[in-house]
Amino acid sequence: MGLPELSKNLLLLIQRNGPLTKNDLIEVTALKLTTLNRFLKPLTDEHWIVRSGTAGGNVGRPSSLLEINRDARAVIGVDISRTSVNILVLSLGMDIIDRHTFPVTAETSQEAVIERICQKIIDFEKKHAGRTFLTVGIGMIGPIDTKTGQILHLEPLPVGMTFDFDIRDVIHTRTGLPVSIESGAGLALLAESAFGEARNYTRIAYISSGIGIRSSYRIDDQPLKTPHAREDTLAHMTVDSSGFLCTCGRRGCVEAYSSLHALLDAYTEKTGETLDYRTFLERAHSGNPIALSLLDHAAEILGIGIANNIRTLGLDYIILSGPLVEHSTLFYNRVMESALTQVQNAFTEGFIFDKGGTFAHNSIAVGAALYGFESYLER
Repeated sequence: MGLPELSKNLLLLIQRNGPLTKNDLIEVTALKLTTLNRFLKPLTDEHWIVRSGTAGGNVGRPSSLLEINRDARAVIGVDISRTSVNILVLSLGMDIIDRHTFPVTAETSQEAVIERICQKIIDFEKKHAGRTFLTVGIGMIGPIDTKTGQILHLEPLPVGMTFDFDIRDVIHTRTGLPVSIESGAGLALLAESAFGEARNYTRIAYISSGIGIRSSYRIDDQPLKTPHAREDTLAHMTVDSSGFLCTCGRRGCVEAYSSLHALLDAYTEKTGETLDYRTFLERAHSGNPIALSLLDHAAEILGIGIANNIRTLGLDYIILSGPLVEHSTLFYNRVMESALTQVQNAFTEGFIFDKGGTFAHNSIAVGAALYGFESYLER
C-alpha cells in the first residue's frame, strides 16, 4: 500500500490507543507538530482516521480527537480449530460486524472447509458492499510455517485433514484478498493484549484447554518465542515422569491428564462407555463419581503446570479459555485453586486469572484479523 512508513506507524498507534489528540501523539512519538501533520495528512485524506469530537483542556481551544475509521473498511478473521471454523468480519477498530460459524467433523473434508470459508468471504463482501475489504487473517492449530502456510507438526485433526498445502494461495485465488496465517493461541493473545483487559498488564499468558492444550505468552509486549512457534510447551510439560502415556510418546505430560481427549479416553477406560465432552461434563457436574474425579484431577494437574509458568515467567495475567473452561465453571475454579495453592509460598507478584478473556471464543479470529491487517500494512 502507498502510505509512508511513519503514517502506518501512526495509524497503528491510533488504532490501538485512540481516540488521541495531536498532543497525545507528540508525547508518545516525540515528533514535531509540522512532521506529525505531514504524516497524518494521508491518513485523513484517505479516510483511514476520522475526527471524533474534542478533548477539553484548561487553557486554549479544545483539541480534536483522532480515531480509526470504523466504517470505511473491513478485515476478515478466521479461526480453524479441531471442532469448528469461526469467521468474523471486523472493522479496523476490531468491532465484530458479522460472523459465521460451522462445525468440523470426521465427515468434513479439508477441501469442503476451505471452499466454505472462501464462499462465506465472498458473501460477506457482497453483503457489506459499502466497505472495502482489505485482507484475511487465519489462525490455526500450530505450529505454522508462515513461509509455506502449512502446519509443521500435525496435532490431532479430524480424519482426512492434513492441510499439507498453502491455504493462503487457495483463499487468495478464490477471493482476491491477501491472506496471512499464524498459530491460533498466539493470535488470541495478540487480540487480548492489544484490545482486551490484558493490555494493562506486561506478562500475559493465554491457555486454551480443549481437545489439546494450547498456550502462548507475551512478556513486556513481545511474544515469547518458542522453537518453530510451538503452542504445546505447557501441554508437554512433565508433571509426573512415571505417569500417563502422552500422545507425544513421553509420560506424565499435562496434556495426558488435562485435555478433553485424555479425559474422555480415561472415562472410557474406566467405564467402557464412550461419551462426547458435553455429556461427560454434565455427568461430572451432576456428581458422577468417576467423571467428577477425573475432571478434578485434570484441573489439579493443569493448575500445577500453570503455577510452574507463573513462577518461571513472573506472569501477572492468565487467560484461561477453551471448551473445558467455557463449559465448566467447576473445572475453571479448580484450576485456579490448584495454581494458587502451588504458588502461595513462592516469591511472586500479584497475578489475575481471566475466564475466557475479553473476546472469549472469538479471540483467535479477532487476533487473526488484527495480524492480517498488520501484515497488510507491511506489504
